[in-house]
Amino acid sequence: MYCKREIGLICQALIALVACGIYTGAFGAIWYVEKDGSGDFTVIQEAVDAAAAGDTIMIGPGRYDDWVDVHAPAWTYPAVVWVTKDNLVFIGAGKESTHLGPEEYFCPPASMPMVFCCIDNYRFTIRDLTVENCYNGIYAYGRLEVMDCSVRNCEFGIGGFTENGMSIDSTTFGSEIFLSFGIVTYSPANNPVITNCEFVGNGKGASFTGTNGVQVQDCIFTGERSAVMFYGSAGSVRNCYANQSDGTCFIARDGSEIEILDCEFYGHVKSLSVNSGSAVRAENSIFRGGPQHSTILLTAAAQVFINGCHILNGGGLSVKHEFYWAQYGSFVQDMTGNFWGTSDTEQIDAWIWDQNDDPSIFSVVNYLPLEDGPVPTEEKSFGSTKAMFR
Repeated sequence: MYCKREIGLICQALIALVACGIYTGAFGAIWYVEKDGSGDFTVIQEAVDAAAAGDTIMIGPGRYDDWVDVHAPAWTYPAVVWVTKDNLVFIGAGKESTHLGPEEYFCPPASMPMVFCCIDNYRFTIRDLTVENCYNGIYAYGRLEVMDCSVRNCEFGIGGFTENGMSIDSTTFGSEIFLSFGIVTYSPANNPVITNCEFVGNGKGASFTGTNGVQVQDCIFTGERSAVMFYGSAGSVRNCYANQSDGTCFIARDGSEIEILDCEFYGHVKSLSVNSGSAVRAENSIFRGGPQHSTILLTAAAQVFINGCHILNGGGLSVKHEFYWAQYGSFVQDMTGNFWGTSDTEQIDAWIWDQNDDPSIFSVVNYLPLEDGPVPTEEKSFGSTKAMFR
């Protein structure tokens, strides 16, 4: 149950949301959901059914795993919360205290259970709670805002067709599920903004398909799989740290256009993979390779402009080209002004696989002039990067 002090803090939080542009609706009614019966309801869906557009639903401590069937035109799946009103705000008592979802992972055959589900073009806000243990953590159309939450052990932590934008801030993502995803967007999603988030565990980080206006900033990715993936999408990644122990940090495919600034990527397999006609510009960043493949892989008409960066060999190749056929034309990859870990051009040549090594590859790296020492790129350790989020 919320005390007077907590209610005051909640009001302050709502005012802050308005000031930051995260919550723009008029203040509506406030409904209280408490497991001990001291609020207006004990089940979140009952509060949603009673609420009007623009209302706020305060969710007290405890676990909320009551199910309601969501009826979409093509499917019916269970959810803990079916968002059926516009501009609702859901606020928990803290992500350590308020848990939405079953105690253990739940995904029966032929079903895709969800914690939050919105199948209409509504805007809704979630903050200060944990979403966990379902196939989909948060499934959204319209516009979604998430702040100060934990999303854990879901096949898809947040999945969005959010045509009107998505804002995810100061939220942690973690999963024990193989090949799970923290955040996924699909067309017609636009303008997702992911800031101050941390992605850990066995799954993948953030994946964007057919999405424009992507902004990923001040985030940490540590795990076994890929950190950030763009498929036919456009946007920027800034001031992020990624360390993938069994995968590729950054993937750009299918005609994506990406800007990378002030990042550090270490991929045990690959640090950066660019292919299928995608273009990547990078500055003031560090790309560290692993022993298994190459630091940077370029395939199928990919184009890169990487300048003022560190391209550091990890035991494999530093740059490898694959599948540049004559019909694409000839490509010159601009990798000038970088530090390669050495000033020995014979060594750098040996670390690059391009048309000079295989005449059937119609792409070549231009790396001269190079920097004979580290460029002014601030290298971040994992510990120092985490300190930025405290």
